[in-house]
Order: sequence, then C-alpha cells, then structure tokens
Amino acid sequence: MAEAPYRLLIVDDDREVREGLVQIVDWGRVGFRVADALADGREGIAYLDRQEVEVVLSDIRMNFVSGLELAKHVHERALPVKVVLISGYQEFGLAKEALRYGVKDYLLKPTDLDEVYDVFAAIRQQLDQERSEVRRRARDKQRWQQTMDDLKLYYLPHVLHAAQLESEEIRRQFETIGVSLDPDSACCSRIAVEWDGPQPPEAVLRALQRSAADDDESLTLLPCGELTQPLRLLAVSAGSSQAQLEAALRDRIAHATSKLQGVFGLTLRSRLEEAHESLVHYLRRRQAEQAADRGEPQGAADEAITRWARDKRQWLADVGAGHLAPARRLLRDIAEFDQTGASASALRSKLIELFGSVEAVAEADRISDGLLRLCRSEAPAELLEIGLQLLDQLETADAPVESAERERSVITQVKRFIQERGGVDVSLSDAADLVYLSPVYLSRLFKRETGRSFSDYVTEIRLEQAARLLRETNLKIYAISEQTGYRDVRHFYKLFKSYAGCSPSEYRERRAR
Repeated sequence: MAEAPYRLLIVDDDREVREGLVQIVDWGRVGFRVADALADGREGIAYLDRQEVEVVLSDIRMNFVSGLELAKHVHERALPVKVVLISGYQEFGLAKEALRYGVKDYLLKPTDLDEVYDVFAAIRQQLDQERSEVRRRARDKQRWQQTMDDLKLYYLPHVLHAAQLESEEIRRQFETIGVSLDPDSACCSRIAVEWDGPQPPEAVLRALQRSAADDDESLTLLPCGELTQPLRLLAVSAGSSQAQLEAALRDRIAHATSKLQGVFGLTLRSRLEEAHESLVHYLRRRQAEQAADRGEPQGAADEAITRWARDKRQWLADVGAGHLAPARRLLRDIAEFDQTGASASALRSKLIELFGSVEAVAEADRISDGLLRLCRSEAPAELLEIGLQLLDQLETADAPVESAERERSVITQVKRFIQERGGVDVSLSDAADLVYLSPVYLSRLFKRETGRSFSDYVTEIRLEQAARLLRETNLKIYAISEQTGYRDVRHFYKLFKSYAGCSPSEYRERRAR
C-alpha cells in the first residue's frame, strides 16, 4: 500500500508566485501534495493552529506577518513542521537569521525548479526516516506496555517486599512502570480477594489491574506474596485519602466483577486487612515482620545490611562506569556468600535489587525478560547465570539516543501538554504516549532537562492554577481543590501551604489587602 504524500503549506503574498508554485511544480514527484496556499504569514499561523502539515514553504518577506515570524512561531511552539523560506539575494542576512528558528532550507529568487526538487527530495527522505521512527516507537511502546504488565505482576512486588529501599529508590521503581508517586505520602491498603471457581489467581489479578488502569491511573494494584486464593493485594494511591482509596477499591472490584461475571460467572469478594498512612510505613513494618519471622538477631541483621549496602554501592559504581569485569566478580562473590546459607530467596532478592537499580535494564525489553526470570527462578546457580547474562546484555544494549534538539522539543511538548490542562488529569503515561516514549525514559529525560521530577512539575502547575483561582475568583476553597484535581481538601491544604508558605484562606486574604 502506497504511503500518503506529505502535506505542504505554501505562503506567499505574490499571487503569481503562489499560483506558480502550486501549478508548475510537480509536488507528487517528490512525495508531497499542496494542502493550501495562503497570501500572508498571519493566515499561515492561523492555519497551523488548526491544521497539520509536515512542511511550510514561505516567502521570507510579506506585508503583515513575515516568513521569519512564521518560522519563529513554529520554533517557539515546537510544532512538528519543517520550514523552507524563499528569499532574494538582498535578503540573505534574514535567511541566515531564520536558521536560528530551525528553518530547514531556503530557496533563492528567481527559483530554480531543479533546486526545488532537490531540496524537497532531501526533506522527504528525512520525513520518511522520522515516520519510520514514529512507527518503531509505537511498536516499542506496545511491547513496553506488555512488559509493564509483567513487571507489575512479578518484579515490582518482589523488590518492594524483599529489598531495603530508600524513599527515592521506591519512587524510581514505581516510575519504571509509569507511575509517579511520593512513597512518603501515598497511602496504601492490603486487601484479600476471594471467589468461587477454578479460575487462576493470575487471571483475576490481571482483570483487577486492568480495571484500575482503565479508570484511575493514580491507583496501582500489586500482589503481596504468592498468587493463591485468597489473593492478597497491595493497593497504592497517589493524592488520595485512605477513605477515597477504599472507595476506589470497592468501585474497581465491582467493575472487575462485572467483567469476570459475564465471561466466567465469577463474583469477587474482598476484605480490608491493613491500612497505612504511607507506602514507606507499610514496607518498613513488613520488612521488620519478615526479619522477626526469620529469627534474625539484631546485630547479625545490622552487619548483613552494612555488608550488602557496601557491595551494592561498589557494584553499581562498576556498572555505571562500564567496568563489567569487576562487576561480574562481585556478583559471583555475592552469590557465593548467599549460597552459604542455602537461600535462593535471599540471592534472588539481591539480584533483583541490583539490576532493578540499573537504568538500562528498565529500558531494554529483552533485558526486562531477565528480571522476570530472576523473579521466577528458585535455584541459586540459575540465578547467578541469569545475572551474568544480564551483565552481558548490558554490555551490548542500545540505549535510546535523542539529539539535544529532539530532547528539548519533547520536553517543550510535554510541558505545554501539562500547562494546557492545568496539571489536572495528567499522567506520566499520557505524556509518554504524546511523544512516543516509554514512561521511564520520559521521566528521566524530564528530570535531566528541567531539574524536577515529572510529578513535582505537575503538582507545581496545579498549585499555580489554584493560586490564580484564589486571587481571581470567589470560588470556595473546596471547589478550587476539586477543580485542580485534589479530591481530598486536607491534602490540598497541606500541599498548598508547602507551595505558598501559608494556607489557601490566608493566601486569599493577603492578596485581597
């Protein structure tokens, strides 16, 4: 099936030139079609605000809005449009200035037809490459989503419950599956789900997870321990109160039941077992209980933790510097130390924690399969073999490569996406979809380019919107809280006070003076 031609917008205030470009040039020969021909840059800007084209061909000088201003408009808004300018010899200085706005090329008057074909043939080649890249990203995103489903099922629950992680590392682990949250404030609950019938727990879990993801991306469901009946789940929610989390859980279980009932005749029953004010609080308590169950003396546990922290730092430093030979040796030492206790579980937890801390692992789908194999393996020798294979794959993995210009464009698009929505109903996954990137890669790119995490920036935009509403409207504070995406007014008060240094009511009073 033939590819659709690329769309071209022609802008020139000289009617004869404009019509000549439309009628004389065989645009189909170089893979283009003329979407429209306009008489001024002002019309061109209005057109680009409502229509999509791949290329604009514009005169550099026009009566009202010049081609230079049109190029500036495209550049400042990071529109996915290439601009070619037509200029006279005396306007060569302007053409050079236009290069600052990312103008792709320029044609000199009088225009040579062969030059037009050469310029647009080169642009078509670049557009073909970009089109292929977009499709590749879409395929990668689909594979990524499949991997994320498996990571939620196997990897993340294991590393959270088995590893000693700091808050920032817990945050990063959740970003691996495209979820932005603050583990120190995200409340969580543990529930038990039961049903009558032979359906496997994994099928029920996937139905519940998809139900949560379809309607509420702030709610994440993870299994606790083995997949058996009753199925124990950890529900984590960012930006909700405990009461709201429990209400959302009831709603999601009812939703999943309606789906399972229609297909399998299943009815789910659930009960709340634990509720915690924060994910960190839950994990610390769970880890303390596990240590007590193992009967570990406090001194021995402290010594083991100190040794492990030292080994982990050294291993991550070696891998980060590309020194994979010493990383392999240390991996063997860790495995040998843990095998003395004949504990595959302890070794598995450590290897998962190590490789889960390496950014390249989360980005490469084929390497993430190794993480899943780690989660499933029960044999110490096999665990070590998988770990060494992961190191071999890291050595040859192709990390995503983005040009500086592309990275800036991506972040500009994402920030505009957040700002246009006032930060409300904006998720990392939505933003990643917009720019055809995986959530974890976008999260790190955003942090590197802006110095802030994605979730922190969204919160800032929401609170800026709240401050504006407090200044400019008479809306009740609870209404402003809801309008800016905070269903829990107490949580909104806490965030706003941290942002503005005072409560919402005090902020309004001060601005009214």
